[in-house]
Amino acid sequence: MEKPTSKLEKIALLRHAIQQAFDLLETELQYTQRIVVDKLDALQCEISTATFHNIVGGKPVGLPVLGKVEKGVLLIVHRELGRMYDHENRAFSAQEPRWVPDPIPEKASKHRGIHFHHDGRVSVDYKTQFIADAKQDIIEVGLRLSNFSRYFKSQSEKTYKAHIVKLLERGVNISGYLINPECQEARLYFEDRQRAQPEEKNSIAEIYKVIERLQSVSIELKNMSLQGKFEIFTYTHVPYNLFYAVDGTLATGKLMVAPYLYGIERANCPVIEVNKKDQSALFRMYWDSLQKFIKGAKKI
Repeated sequence: MEKPTSKLEKIALLRHAIQQAFDLLETELQYTQRIVVDKLDALQCEISTATFHNIVGGKPVGLPVLGKVEKGVLLIVHRELGRMYDHENRAFSAQEPRWVPDPIPEKASKHRGIHFHHDGRVSVDYKTQFIADAKQDIIEVGLRLSNFSRYFKSQSEKTYKAHIVKLLERGVNISGYLINPECQEARLYFEDRQRAQPEEKNSIAEIYKVIERLQSVSIELKNMSLQGKFEIFTYTHVPYNLFYAVDGTLATGKLMVAPYLYGIERANCPVIEVNKKDQSALFRMYWDSLQKFIKGAKKI
């Protein structure tokens, strides 16, 4: 095979090698992207989970970053699976004879179990990956749930709806919570927000449209006779932040929290991702707040 002659060719080859390496690690060792990133950290190849997610998902990432990530993941595959990558044939070799595993430890960190998405709302594919291993329930608490409702129609079924249906087929319950458009808290909240963001003045009217869309989705999913429940509720509190929780009562629980910063588009507010296993105290604080917030919510 000829050597790549352009930057785009080099990027494509590096991404291909990384993707194949991750597929192997995921299939053979059940590694998640978070585990691979932690092992890369131990190899002094420090990148965020979001960056690795973008690489695997085919999103733009610079050539220098791709180069160091490729070097790191190929080393992980060699040491932990005994397989070498053949750049000429763009494939991994068979496991080496008499190979002995030499695992790379995940880098220990005082921030382990916390991931900070500083650039705001996560992508749809990151979100579907976040909920993919749910066993019991998924709870999303937003302000209007506008994007949540639109994902069912604006995205292809493969991109979003199919993931929801698959979870419901497995018996996972999915609940969405948005503010009651008729409550005093909603009126006060949006009147205050529109002082800094005039576009917020139409938010209550938008909520009624969202409720209609979600009712339609709920009926459609109910008619499919799936094992899990898809339910939408309204709450009557002043909104403080977004919650996105998976299996909160299980040991494998995890969640995302995004504060609603005044005068800042909600899509640009930073997102904090916390897992229960490594950050039990912080997780419990957010989980307790979530439970108090949705208490008394009314099903639509």
